[in-house]
Amino acid sequence: MQFKRKGNGTPIVFLPGLFAGGWVWDAVASRCLEEGFSTITFDDPIPVIFGNHFRQATKLLDMVLEECEEKPFLIGNSLGALISLDYALQNPTRIQGLVMSGAPGLVELETVPLRQLHTGEIQYAQAFINKVIYDKSKIPQGGAEELAGLFRDRGVFNNIARWYSLSRKYDIPEALQQLKALPIHLIWGEHDDITPAQPWLDLAGQFENIQTSVILECGHSPMFELPQSFLEHLLPTLHRCRQSQTRLLFTEPA
Repeated sequence: MQFKRKGNGTPIVFLPGLFAGGWVWDAVASRCLEEGFSTITFDDPIPVIFGNHFRQATKLLDMVLEECEEKPFLIGNSLGALISLDYALQNPTRIQGLVMSGAPGLVELETVPLRQLHTGEIQYAQAFINKVIYDKSKIPQGGAEELAGLFRDRGVFNNIARWYSLSRKYDIPEALQQLKALPIHLIWGEHDDITPAQPWLDLAGQFENIQTSVILECGHSPMFELPQSFLEHLLPTLHRCRQSQTRLLFTEPA
């Protein structure tokens, strides 16, 4: 089983990042369960589960949505956010809303060169993690070792390199232009030194369907660094969209 589902309410699909597995969503997903949603999560990061192309990711997400009794929300971090956007673009009527955080595709800042990360040496993995997480006290124990192991795996590394290439070619403005009827919420860390918030905020200002939130004193993965702050922005969006969908179901002609 490549994904796990908990609960029985309106489903939320939480997509992991390019390097971090579904554990970055643990605190947020647990609270969403308490709020009456069901959650769908993945254990491993994108290059392990989703292969190396949007087509493979779409195929897996199709399988996930087949198990959903109602339209889910897609919520993604980092590359998972871009995959969520691409899936929504291909299937705009199959989801209720989209929440993105730290997505690539507009501006990506230089971090640690891939050639160094590919060595699998701990020092380079640690340097990368230091770029990702603003509050260094939140760096998970063993995080550098886990990341270095990903890069030492030839197949996984090739998938990572492929995703790097695809994300840099993605036409974000065109995708958002085609999704003007879908509720979208961008929740970014103030100090995202991987995929900075400002280009996304500037672009979002052109669209009435896009809400934006910036979490202060936080890096690339606010759902992990400051889950409570992330939830304060996320939950009102989820409840509002769910209520709108319920009203629509009761007003549609039989």
